[in-house]
Amino acid sequence: MAMPDRIGTDTMSWTIEWDAELDVVRVVLTGTFSLDGFRDMTTDVLSQPFWRPGTDALFDYRDCIVNQHFTDVFSVASDHALRSAEIGDGKVALVLGSKSSYGNARQYQSLAEGLADSQIRPFLELNEAEAWLRGDID
Repeated sequence: MAMPDRIGTDTMSWTIEWDAELDVVRVVLTGTFSLDGFRDMTTDVLSQPFWRPGTDALFDYRDCIVNQHFTDVFSVASDHALRSAEIGDGKVALVLGSKSSYGNARQYQSLAEGLADSQIRPFLELNEAEAWLRGDID
């Protein structure tokens, strides 16, 4: 794995790296989730030299506070749809640190899968997300 650069906004930070073993882009988020931070992070991920549409990705939100209203979740899903051609049809695993954050992620999954080509799935356990990305579980 390449050494990640730590970047972010005032409220949300992230690292992005290519995980060669899992063959995915791995993004680890910290701080407090924000729409501006999400948009900046998405732009950053899509600008990486190893990103191609359809690349599988793992977003680790376990150390990020995610407590959004439905309108925010809808905005995130709409942003995903607007960038669907850049994102592609790969798997997107979301690992959350709480059941309430998981609930937000399930809303996002329902909305975004109706608007974009990605296969999105939230998890509470990192090992389950990695197994899904490898194709070990459905």
